[in-house]
Amino acid sequence: MPSSRPTGLSERNELPHLAVRRHIETETGLTLPLARVLAVDYVNMQLLPEGMNFAYWSGRLVPMQEQIVGRHRPPAEIVELCWAHRAELADPMEADQHRRVEQALDALGRGAHLPMLLRGVPAA
Repeated sequence: MPSSRPTGLSERNELPHLAVRRHIETETGLTLPLARVLAVDYVNMQLLPEGMNFAYWSGRLVPMQEQIVGRHRPPAEIVELCWAHRAELADPMEADQHRRVEQALDALGRGAHLPMLLRGVPAA
């Protein structure tokens, strides 16, 4: 799990899964399918601008993808990129983000997910 948490805001009228895909590609060099939503987290305006955070599942990395990440040079604002075991995720993450990821991974373990749909059709 990257410590920089591939994340970020979407552009105006950009679909959530496409915004996540863009950020992941920019930060890691990977283009991943994001068709399963593991968690949706509402954030109120007391902490940040009101919004929804989505946790997606895109599968496990295969050796070829690990090589792509190893060769990729992220933008200068990405200070560090590292992989961590689940037990190590709390350190590089904010508490609310860590709770969100734990809930998403628990859902994955139960086989629970929501399909990402666009007007009733599976998203590509």
